[in-house]
Amino acid sequence: MVLDSRGIGYVYYHAMRNHGRKIAQFDTVTKDEQTYDELLRHCVGAAQAFQNLGLKPGDFISVCSTNHIDVCVPFVSSLFTGVINAAVDPSMSEQEIVHLLSEVGPKIIFVDKDAVVLIEGVVEKLKTKPLIVVFGENEKYSSFCQFVTSISADSGTTAMPKGICHSHRSMLSNKLHCEFKDLTCIAWFTNPYWMTFYFGIQRCFLNGIRRYILPPFTGTDTWALLGFRIDALTIGTLQALTFVHLPTPAHTDLGNLVQLQLSGLPLLEGLARKLHEKLPKTRISNVYGQSELFGWPFAFASDIKGRELAEKFSSSVGVPVDGVDWKIVDLDTGKVLGQNQCGELMLKAGFQFKGYLNYDSSDTIDSDGWYRTGDLAYYNDENCFFIVDRIKDIFKYKAYRILPSEIECILLDHPIIKNAVVLGLPHQTEGNHSMALIELLEGKAISADEVVKYVDERVADKHRLRGGGKDC
Repeated sequence: MVLDSRGIGYVYYHAMRNHGRKIAQFDTVTKDEQTYDELLRHCVGAAQAFQNLGLKPGDFISVCSTNHIDVCVPFVSSLFTGVINAAVDPSMSEQEIVHLLSEVGPKIIFVDKDAVVLIEGVVEKLKTKPLIVVFGENEKYSSFCQFVTSISADSGTTAMPKGICHSHRSMLSNKLHCEFKDLTCIAWFTNPYWMTFYFGIQRCFLNGIRRYILPPFTGTDTWALLGFRIDALTIGTLQALTFVHLPTPAHTDLGNLVQLQLSGLPLLEGLARKLHEKLPKTRISNVYGQSELFGWPFAFASDIKGRELAEKFSSSVGVPVDGVDWKIVDLDTGKVLGQNQCGELMLKAGFQFKGYLNYDSSDTIDSDGWYRTGDLAYYNDENCFFIVDRIKDIFKYKAYRILPSEIECILLDHPIIKNAVVLGLPHQTEGNHSMALIELLEGKAISADEVVKYVDERVADKHRLRGGGKDC
């Protein structure tokens, strides 16, 4: 694969110029829309402001915001100037954000107006004192609009999160965006802290697709999403299951959504069947990604064979995409496993990350360049891959490895259980006993004993909920 040596900023700049007066972004709440020409002008203005403030290649900026029309501008501008973007999530704690930003020392933090107080607390604890720029009006700090126009005019988990470093090469190497060239508008809920945000932006820019900006997901009116003519929606598995839990409103146009891509928990066959029944006209697929990968290493092609495989193996994340090497290895011995044998998934691809910022990455990328995903997976005789669980979430009952996702999916199949998490409760002689934390649909009730009985009747003995139960 020949990559453009002039970098990702050059590619984005000329893609936006080529798309010109096409609509780039539409806010479904405010009804504001923006063409690619207008978006490009804002990105150039912010890039000039970076230079006027003396930011140099290698300097950092940060974004702490939910989705809106301007939120992608600092990121794109950083690619134009060699500045590095290190976003944080406004739902993070102050401690987590301080930890991340202490590693990079950002010169500017672009912040949602609702997160200003949070970021003020963060800045007090940072050795560097970054400039705060607010998306929206604020009496104390410059607004983003003022930053772009006035400044540029002067020229003419149990562990702290780690900074993941991607290069221009890793961002250009994944060609999956070509699968979206026939779409006109797509949407997703993730904000700039998540890799799916950036991969979504790249798909839009390189194909001239319109991005629909959705309000934060609440789960109370999921069917309203079908009121917009969104060709493709990327959403978490638990979020997607609200389509199953909520009744379908009368006169809903089930043909409005062409593709629904699910990320997060593995989707078992039973849940997949229910989702297909609710959205019979939508092509539903599971996607597998991590922040360490700029894009997805597996996917089903959009041709007839790809669609047949996706329907036949509805819980699969697809077949390996071009340019991806893979292997499944035994957790204990490291031996390479064959078909239908579960082990750790290891990958080698041009779009994998370079390493963690200021952290030793040798436990994650070995000396031969293989990336240890930390995920338990297997593939079948048709080369379709299935993600089973995170290895770090696995616990032992006696000599058995217990995969929480297997029990969680049983719980999520219950008609009144909205969310479920399974944990290992330490036991003196048997390692761990499985216990579950559940969230019920609003207005519904069930006893702990009923939940235990429901699970125990549907699982092997080793997976029974031995951790006891308590009604709250």
